[in-house]
Amino acid sequence: MTPSLYRAYLCPAPKDDIRPSAYSAEVLSRAVEPMMFEAMQWAQYRIPNIREEAVIKAAICEAIAEVGGDAFRAASVLRAEVNWPCNYDLCRIINAMIARIPVALRYEERLWAVRNGIRFPAKTGEAVEWYDDNGTRYTGEVIALTQDTASAICRQKTGLVSHETKHRVLAEMVTRNKSREIDRQVGFRREESA
Repeated sequence: MTPSLYRAYLCPAPKDDIRPSAYSAEVLSRAVEPMMFEAMQWAQYRIPNIREEAVIKAAICEAIAEVGGDAFRAASVLRAEVNWPCNYDLCRIINAMIARIPVALRYEERLWAVRNGIRFPAKTGEAVEWYDDNGTRYTGEVIALTQDTASAICRQKTGLVSHETKHRVLAEMVTRNKSREIDRQVGFRREESA
């Protein structure tokens, strides 16, 4: 095999195009978009000096990103920062937008994986080694695979003992496929020394 065919195996994620997170701009924009008609209807009489949809959308996205998944706190941030009325209707609209974030995140992760040509570097039943966000090294077995988002569910393994602890492992976190003996640092199959 030539080195170009190893692209799907343990290739690093591009530095300039990182995987979208739940509160990244493109995910929030996609989650907020279906509810913008209701937001504009709400704003029509309550905020008469703002008529641009883009301004209202940007303010709501910034408030959700600042506080996370709490509609009341996001509405409170809008009241404090841009003097919007914080009432039940606004909280209901923001709550509906927040409820759409998981679907928008999955869609954006699919686009990211296809755009960058990233696949998970193992199959179901294979052993992999990965690092989490804190730098802790884990070893485990792939028990479920989601190729469209380049991720898998892995069962943690210590020595010969398998724990019931399951982790969602992203393709860019994997450093070694122990079943195929492929390392990220080398990028090619290890040659057996005779």
